[in-house]
Amino acid sequence: MTIIDKIFRKSPFKPLVEHAQSVQECVELIDPVIQAWFAEQWDEIKKLRHLMSEKEKNADEKKIQIRQLLPKSLFLPVPRGDLMRILNNQDNIADTAEDLCVLLTLRKTRVPDELKNDVRTLSQKCTDVCELVLQASEELDLLMEASFSGPEAEKIIAIADKAGKLEYEADTIAQDILQKLFTMEDRLDPVTIFLCLKIFEVLGMLANHAENCGDNLRHLLICSS
Repeated sequence: MTIIDKIFRKSPFKPLVEHAQSVQECVELIDPVIQAWFAEQWDEIKKLRHLMSEKEKNADEKKIQIRQLLPKSLFLPVPRGDLMRILNNQDNIADTAEDLCVLLTLRKTRVPDELKNDVRTLSQKCTDVCELVLQASEELDLLMEASFSGPEAEKIIAIADKAGKLEYEADTIAQDILQKLFTMEDRLDPVTIFLCLKIFEVLGMLANHAENCGDNLRHLLICSS
């Protein structure tokens, strides 16, 4: 058995499924780190950052392995570019989750109490769309077995549609948070405002990358049907 055979086994989607699972482990740490931020548990945030870095490194190693062992000459049942775009956006989710942890360890920046409920809603919305799309990626093997059609294909399309809706809702929530933040500029120092802006921006990027991944899955179906 060649090394390519060992990596892809029965399906070229196997490594992507494993990568999605590793990225999901990063996403699962987002809520704990946000809760630690609300509680001003700075030491806990540092611990979660280190754990997040380990999870992201694991996902990154899988990404590099896939890129190295997916030559253009390898015959695939789907366009290679579609697989690489799915991989890249999954990778973006993991990178962005780590960026969030890094931002929260740069400075002991308090989140204004008036924003906590909205930030909690934004965080949940962003993690929901990430988890939704990553679960879809984990079903790629089943999708291939169904020849990219039927109920499995319809399920992926529905997920892509829902991801777009959730991303729009996340954008709307983020805009509301920013408007509220700017009403507090007379009592918040500029560094706090700047870091809060970056934190909220990074949270929103999670949903953006997940929506892109959903669009990639939809494109894969279109090109393979």
